[in-house]
Amino acid sequence: MDYQETGMVDTVPEKNKISKLRIFFVVFLSVILVAAIVFNILVDKSSDFTEKEHLARVTELAKKRYIKNGNYTDLQVYPIYSQDDKLQYFLIELEPVGYMIVYLHKNNIFSSMYARSTRSKMYWVRYAVEIGSYAYIKEENGREFVYEDARWVECDENDEPILYYSSPYKVANVLNEKLFLLTVEQKGRFGEIPAVKQNGKFFNLISMEPIDYKYKTDEILWPVFSTGIITERLHIFDL
Repeated sequence: MDYQETGMVDTVPEKNKISKLRIFFVVFLSVILVAAIVFNILVDKSSDFTEKEHLARVTELAKKRYIKNGNYTDLQVYPIYSQDDKLQYFLIELEPVGYMIVYLHKNNIFSSMYARSTRSKMYWVRYAVEIGSYAYIKEENGREFVYEDARWVECDENDEPILYYSSPYKVANVLNEKLFLLTVEQKGRFGEIPAVKQNGKFFNLISMEPIDYKYKTDEILWPVFSTGIITERLHIFDL
C-alpha cells in the first residue's frame, strides 16, 4: 500500500526529521555540559585542597563528632599514604584512648569527601601467619572472633591476646614518620597493612618486621589489619 492509494501524505521530509533529531541531541548535550560545568564549580573536590587544608578540614569535622559529644578529650590527625605514595587516608588519634581511620574519596561528586570506619571500637592484636592454625578472641559481648592461619605473638599473663585500642602507628611510636596503609590481596583475601618505611622497605606494624610488599600474592604471607572502612558512597559513614 502506498500513500497515493490511501490518500495519506508524509508531510515531514526525511531530511527535516534528521535535522530535528540532531537539534534535539545538540540541545540535550549542551544542557548536560552546562550542568556539569556549574556542578564542577559549585561542588568542592578533594583535588581542590592541599594536604595541610585536608588535615585542617578533617580535624574540624572530627572535633565536632568526637569532642563535642564528650566521649573524648582531644585528638590529633595524621595523613596516611597508599602503597603508591598518594594521600589516601587520615588517622584520627583520640584521647584518652581510641582512633579512627578516614578514607579520602578522590571523586566525591555523589558522596562526602571523607568516609570514616564503620567500627566504633577498633581493637587489634599482634599475630604471625601460621598456615592451618586458628587464633581466637573472646570479645566483651561474649562473641568469639576467629583469626584463620594465625597465632598470637603477644599475650597477657592469662595467655590471652593483648587487645590494643590505640592505632598500630601510635603503639609502635612512629607517628612522627611517614605513615602508610598498604592494600593487599593474599590468596583472594583482602586486607590492609599499617606500615612505615625503613631502609627502603615497608615495615609491617602488626608483625613488626620488614616485608617485600606486593599487592597480590598466591599465598598468605603477612598479618593484616582491618580498618572497617566501606569506601562505597554510604552517607551514614561520612565523617
